[in-house]
Amino acid sequence: MLKIFLAEDEVVVRETIKRMIPWEELGFELVGEAADGEMALPLLIRQQPDLLITDIKMPILNGLELIERASRIDSRITFILLSGYGEFEYAKQAMTYGVRYYLLKPTDKQELINCLDTIREEKKQKEVQQKAEQALLLKDMQSPLEQGLLMEALDQPDNFPQVFKKYQGLLSFPEKGLYACICSFVEETYLKSFLKDIVRILLSCGAESVFPVIYVKNSALFVLSSPTLAHQETIRQSLEELHYPQQCVTFETSFLHGDTSEDLFAQIISKISRYERILLIRPETGETRDFHNNMAAPWRISKLREAFTASPAETDIPSLLDSVFTPSMTPDVAKNIALGLFLNPDNSGQEPPLDIACDFFRRLYSCTQTSEIRKLADESKESTDEIKKIITEITDKSKQVEETMQENEELQSEQQKAIERTEEVFRQIITQIEQLNAGMENINRLNADMSSNKDTVVSRMEAIASVSEQSAAATEEVNASTDQVNTTMADITDYTKTLQNIAQDLEQTIEKFRLMEI
Repeated sequence: MLKIFLAEDEVVVRETIKRMIPWEELGFELVGEAADGEMALPLLIRQQPDLLITDIKMPILNGLELIERASRIDSRITFILLSGYGEFEYAKQAMTYGVRYYLLKPTDKQELINCLDTIREEKKQKEVQQKAEQALLLKDMQSPLEQGLLMEALDQPDNFPQVFKKYQGLLSFPEKGLYACICSFVEETYLKSFLKDIVRILLSCGAESVFPVIYVKNSALFVLSSPTLAHQETIRQSLEELHYPQQCVTFETSFLHGDTSEDLFAQIISKISRYERILLIRPETGETRDFHNNMAAPWRISKLREAFTASPAETDIPSLLDSVFTPSMTPDVAKNIALGLFLNPDNSGQEPPLDIACDFFRRLYSCTQTSEIRKLADESKESTDEIKKIITEITDKSKQVEETMQENEELQSEQQKAIERTEEVFRQIITQIEQLNAGMENINRLNADMSSNKDTVVSRMEAIASVSEQSAAATEEVNASTDQVNTTMADITDYTKTLQNIAQDLEQTIEKFRLMEI
């Protein structure tokens, strides 16, 4: 899935683009966004997107400046430029940076989808083509890489795991499933005939050789895949049956096994480490490489790397290169030195990215003169220094962006707290309104009771007027009714005071909320 980064200062436009495109359905993943170019640049380095969608006009660092810096850091990024009307001059400038996709705002959904479809297919085709080119190039580079593995492993036995890991991907070694066959008493006088028979024997039993034959003082070692007992027994019998006119001793065959390919090659290095002269022979073609190149020895390359690192001034680098790549040096030796410097420029033991390695290999092995190789080594160092400088600048900007983001987070936190306080005030107001409504209901009930009591008093007073002669008991009953009316009136007075207090509290709360808004 291809990774996309979006740089747009208008929040509405940025959110619209994010939501209107079905990224995953189209084979994309939106890995980041930024409101300006300065904030976007460190995020681009961190996320390493395949595609950047950016507006032209943005604060601090505009879209064109962002494209220019991003393309210097990673030339593989594809750009889609968003622009309003009247900005065609900016678009023409963007084309000088390799921008081929230019969309007018407001962005049309289908137009952007069509653009994404085209870019996805282009990326797929380019990836297929690149893999094919890399496979061909690595095939051409097979011999020097194989020799480089043995030379560096012999020179750094204590650091073998890191050395093997660096070459494993470039030589396409599997994690496991390899074994080695050692045939002893093979004299160099009939070595060519022996190698031809090796090819025939391996073909007949279906075994595949994954590394050139390593020949050291009357012993031939070859690395094979598919380690079955049947293959081993067939190879053993076939080798021991071989005989040549000048042969004095019958061949002896043994096998090496390892849990992993790394374990197997560690055993091989241990076996051949005591020999001064080592031959690497490709039996199918007869191509032979002899370890007699002291100039390209790993210890020499390590010393050269140390000299580059310890150089006090940039002006010393050309003189160092001139002292190494002398006019009398053959191109093959110069290529081995340049290859050793490239594969481990800082002793990190890390395998370089495959596309970068292939580009360097292509340029290196197209050189026919030592002077061209010396110039390539100088350019490679200058490019590395420039990239380091850019990364340093971006790191500083990244720190500033992180500080700004931290300040924004603090501001957002304060805003969130203000929102929570406002919500709490609203909850208090609602509670007081509910209390006020309950008080009004109580007043209505009291009014109803008072009206009912008044009717009763009037009725009884009329009875007293008409029957003044009634007994004292009737008078007491009237008095009792009067007391009840007085009690009800007192209750009404109390509820009225309560409602007045609630109204005052409500006015104070509303005034507090008004002051907070101000």
